[in-house]
Amino acid sequence: MRLTLMQVSPVNCQVALVVPDAEELPPVWPTGQESVVGHSGAIYVGTICDVDGEVTVEVWQAEELPHPHREPIYDGILRVRDAGVLVGSVTGDHLAHLSLLTEGVHRVRVYTDAPAEHVQWAEHVDFVID
Repeated sequence: MRLTLMQVSPVNCQVALVVPDAEELPPVWPTGQESVVGHSGAIYVGTICDVDGEVTVEVWQAEELPHPHREPIYDGILRVRDAGVLVGSVTGDHLAHLSLLTEGVHRVRVYTDAPAEHVQWAEHVDFVID
């Protein structure tokens, strides 16, 4: 089931899935060339920059996506707390609240349309939450 579909301006060349009341600080980009950084409180995905256009972000709650993808670029957990989960551009202040996600630990996989050798070219990001 698709929870959201949105177009965002990826300020600082990233989109994110975040738990606003997470205990951890936001993840850090060690070099800025990573495709994704994350932990149980937030997942940031490198994309094209806002000057190059918008990024399509989809969030699915399912075992598999309805359209084929390569291997996920990230496979981890997200610990949802009282405030729920937000998705979109944190630095661009364009966020959607995912009200259907319940508190607890959820597996999250991230897919993009970018080739592995050019992760900064991502124009479409899928977050799949089990």
